Amino acid sequence: MQSPLPRPAEVRHDEWIADDAHLERVCRRWLEAPALALDTEFVRERTFYPRLGLLQINDGERISLVDPLAIDDLSPLAAVLEETKVIKILHSCSEDLEVFDVHLDTLPTPLFDTQVAATLLYDANPPGYARLIDELFGIEVPKGETRSNWMRRPLRESQLHYAALDVAYLLPAAERLRDTLTERRRDRWLKEEMNTLLESARNSTPDDELYLSIGRARLMNPRQLEALKELYAWRQREARKRDLPRSFIVKDRALNSIAQLLPRSFDKLGDIEDLDRRTRERHGKALMRIVKEARQCPAEELPRRMKRPADLSLHKETVNRLRSTVKERAAALEIAPEVLANRRTVERVMRRHLDGADPTLPPTLSDGWRFEAVGQALLAAI
Repeated sequence: MQSPLPRPAEVRHDEWIADDAHLERVCRRWLEAPALALDTEFVRERTFYPRLGLLQINDGERISLVDPLAIDDLSPLAAVLEETKVIKILHSCSEDLEVFDVHLDTLPTPLFDTQVAATLLYDANPPGYARLIDELFGIEVPKGETRSNWMRRPLRESQLHYAALDVAYLLPAAERLRDTLTERRRDRWLKEEMNTLLESARNSTPDDELYLSIGRARLMNPRQLEALKELYAWRQREARKRDLPRSFIVKDRALNSIAQLLPRSFDKLGDIEDLDRRTRERHGKALMRIVKEARQCPAEELPRRMKRPADLSLHKETVNRLRSTVKERAAALEIAPEVLANRRTVERVMRRHLDGADPTLPPTLSDGWRFEAVGQALLAAI
């Protein structure tokens, strides 16, 4: 008979790991575990890269807190993350994956995200950790330290308690969710979702493609696009090199305005409302160099003008029919419509239809479980 889960007030961490030898010993133990619950605490308000402040690991026997500020070599932990016999369980893990990639140069595989698993089973928005544990076990997890400074030492007792709680219930939650997924024949769905998450974490957008996601880019001519492309790539390199948030270098709106106006002199930068004096003095020469090079770029090397989005208001009836199709399929599957296809995805389906002779689906719907669940129905609806 399974022992009852501890109440939140009873949860404590069992060990504090703050030296290399201790970490190496516990990693040997974790390599033998069938599954590990993981979480990270980090800060990045004033940096480009997340700064790792704490690692929490629950192997089902002990809750361990790892202090990365006191440990020189985290490579034994990287080996644990890569051990394919050990399932790594996290909740809403996309930011944690970035932390692991930056600080351990690896990603946890195989992966089980309890939030993603829950979205494949419930007709509601993705649940936070506290809400999920309440729904599964009737346990209310307090959320008192969400804005803590995890880089300051010593950590307060309330922080340590909060950190331990974050992994205290993940293992039983994953077990229950996995059983339900298997029972409803949706375990394959989760496997596909985890592969997509890991693939996305491994393949970040190249610097020279960052401009493609800027909405105003569709309104620009090829020469403006060339400037926009190089401005965003330059800022990304600067932010990475100086380990500062991108907005600390130059704000998005300023880059967009510079690309659109293509100022011919340093003084003309002063006409750009979103470019403050300090930023202009610090980066003005680099910004003007990029604009000059964009002006001189041979026409055949410029980016192509991007297609303007179709006026979907003229096709409102069809868009609504597509959205109704998504809602009907989601209701039949008892999951939230956004899990199948959110509004933007539905509009992408419509735009692809208007841009080409035959209706096509975006990658998220073109194969796998979503194609079976709603992709074919959307094509039929068009």
